Amino acid sequence: MFVQKRTELKLDNRAKEYTIGYLINNKNMDNLLYNLKRRYFMKIVNTKKFIRSILLILGIIFIISLIISKASFSYKVTEYKTIYVSSGDTLWSIASMQLKTNDYYKNEDIRFVINDLIKINNLENSNIQANQELKVPII
Repeated sequence: MFVQKRTELKLDNRAKEYTIGYLINNKNMDNLLYNLKRRYFMKIVNTKKFIRSILLILGIIFIISLIISKASFSYKVTEYKTIYVSSGDTLWSIASMQLKTNDYYKNEDIRFVINDLIKINNLENSNIQANQELKVPII
């Protein structure tokens, strides 16, 4: 294996710069350098396909991160206010009043509000008594 000590200054047309390279006289050394270049430096053959695949991978990562962040931040604690039933009140009248005044039930059907009040307050049916305490969700 013989490497000449003399260096030469060559113009690299692709990079438009001068590089200093050693002159090599041995075929084994040439093969070694060729294999090193082949192993550690990739040449992109189809740049459009490469760019598309990189953008696709970045897009998938972005979408997955959005889904994960939405899932982790979408949990919201519901706050409640307490109302007391007056004599003559029905669950229907309380639900209709909540539809008009409570933004939590904005654009909902009255049947949904009644079922929600029954579920929140653990009522067995729609019968309520005077001075009974009801929890109503608020925003």
